Amino acid sequence: MKSEPLHAFFASTSPGLEFLLEQELATLGFKPHRELGGAFWKGRWRDLYRAGLSLRTASHVLVRIKGGTATSFPELELLLGNLPWELWLQRHASFRVDAACRASALYHEGAVVERVSDWITRRTQAEPAPVGSEPAQRFMVRIVHDTVELSVDAAGPLHRRGYRLATAKAPLRENLAAALLYASGWVPAVTEGLGRGAAIRYKAPTSPLDDPFCGSGTIPIEATLLARRIPPGLATADRQPRHLACQDWQDFDTDAWEKTVTSLQSHILSESPIVITGGDRDDGAIQAARTNAERAGVNLVWERRAFSQAAWTQGGFVVTNPPYGHRISEHSDLRNLFATFGKKISQDNVTATWLDGTEHGEGLAGLHPQELLRTKNGGLPVRFLKFSPTQV
Repeated sequence: MKSEPLHAFFASTSPGLEFLLEQELATLGFKPHRELGGAFWKGRWRDLYRAGLSLRTASHVLVRIKGGTATSFPELELLLGNLPWELWLQRHASFRVDAACRASALYHEGAVVERVSDWITRRTQAEPAPVGSEPAQRFMVRIVHDTVELSVDAAGPLHRRGYRLATAKAPLRENLAAALLYASGWVPAVTEGLGRGAAIRYKAPTSPLDDPFCGSGTIPIEATLLARRIPPGLATADRQPRHLACQDWQDFDTDAWEKTVTSLQSHILSESPIVITGGDRDDGAIQAARTNAERAGVNLVWERRAFSQAAWTQGGFVVTNPPYGHRISEHSDLRNLFATFGKKISQDNVTATWLDGTEHGEGLAGLHPQELLRTKNGGLPVRFLKFSPTQV
């Protein structure tokens, strides 16, 4: 029996989160290589399915399907024009082509998108998706220094888990919430073994966690999914998997998919081994959080309260996305809020990790936290800051 060849995969994420994504891929047993904007690895279709259902910090999972060199549109057509697009796109389905061109003779991204879209339509009779709608399939063309790389999106937008239909103000993307949890150390990553036999795995969390500015509940829900070993692709009330784009491909392996889903389902815990809570002073936010948690199939404690009323356990973790002057409190003075926040963190002896978009949030809080990384949230530059009792 002919063995399945290895395929080239790339998982993308927000800038600044690449090392967390690389670490996450390593815990799945892959051998990733970090690149700008994500991480690359090789594997078989079953590895793609597991990544698409399991990755928490990724935005997309791509399959690299063609590469080469082109300095003109005729050369690009020779490279891409007659590809078997029907392998990845059903007849008359919608699609979208994205292009990124840098330091290349083919520099006009719009023209590249137009030409590639025409070649796809000619072969499949499929049409580009209307602006603002979600396509059935997405293709990416990257041209850097005249080197062309064509990829196909195998999963769709992974940062949209599907459970967050009810939102409060300034919602946090699900994969950014997961990244904040990983960066906080609440789920420690450990290396076991030596040399080539070394492997990275996540240890189960052992400390209670609270989000005092929970909004629509994204951080506590993501924390509960982690604690119960629920893959984000199974964050549904009935634990059935979300649909991935690759399920519509001609060479989709149904048997490998079903085995992957069954294996992931078998590791799910019936309840969280530790207490996870979310609080917010806004009653609408708490209602949204409860509704989203029900859609994700998780139960946790929601409390309508000011953050100063939170009963934090000594040695526990606080992971949160406080208001930072944009959107929620654009015209509010946050000085008193952050001063009270910092005082409570110090007094209650907890480890706190938060998203800061003020560039001086640590000063307002009267703390000296560690800056873990920089990334963006909704286009705004933000930092992950961490303060632990040993920093007092």
